[in-house]
Amino acid sequence: MFAEVYDLNREDQAAFFELGQAEYWIGQVHLDRGELNFAEAAFLSYAEITRRLIQKQPKNAEWVLEMAYALTNLGAVEKAREAINPERNLQYMQSALEYNQIALVLDPENEYYRSELGQSHAYLADAQRDVCDLDGALQSRSQGLALETKLFQDDSENPEMLEDLKSALSGYARVQALLGNNDEAIANYEELLGKPGVIGTDAWEKAKKADPDLPDHLKVHKPYIDSVTYDSPKAPGKRMRRVTE
Repeated sequence: MFAEVYDLNREDQAAFFELGQAEYWIGQVHLDRGELNFAEAAFLSYAEITRRLIQKQPKNAEWVLEMAYALTNLGAVEKAREAINPERNLQYMQSALEYNQIALVLDPENEYYRSELGQSHAYLADAQRDVCDLDGALQSRSQGLALETKLFQDDSENPEMLEDLKSALSGYARVQALLGNNDEAIANYEELLGKPGVIGTDAWEKAKKADPDLPDHLKVHKPYIDSVTYDSPKAPGKRMRRVTE
């Protein structure tokens, strides 16, 4: 329908934008079903539509952020492939971060864009970790954590801000642990556990009781960290856990 409307009026940018949104949802369905080539084709179309919109209105922050989303989704497709190309995924995430930064420059007071920038740093950190750039991953996680901390301090009653801060702390601790900075990793882990609604430390406590010689830093690794869950701020009654490594 949106394609037909756009064909009738090539100047209808709203219809063109909605056509891009349709391509996004088509790509997401294919990605969820594991149909990666179809997903990639849809996300590439989404990115191309967004690129053309930006050409028409280069200072439209919303459209610039859409490009960040398109690139992030293309990176997700690449990461899902069995023969993963980590360098390509890294390129997508680097570009996505840059577009997110541009959107924030265009609309510097937009807290949503700022929050999305924190997530972009997290995605980039994971991509850097996949190419064994742990120093880069730590820097990206540190920048993301600083953003999420500031957002939480500014709106501490917002459950979504708390959720984002928990995720940022967990991600930062994981990279610290991979680098062997176990003391700092544990400190970030303990800060995470100090947030409301966190449960599931009993798996580590039982393991430690059974074998008192277990090093303390193991509690920030699998399988113990996977037992730690917390209240979902978006779905009452549901539990969430940190993203798997």
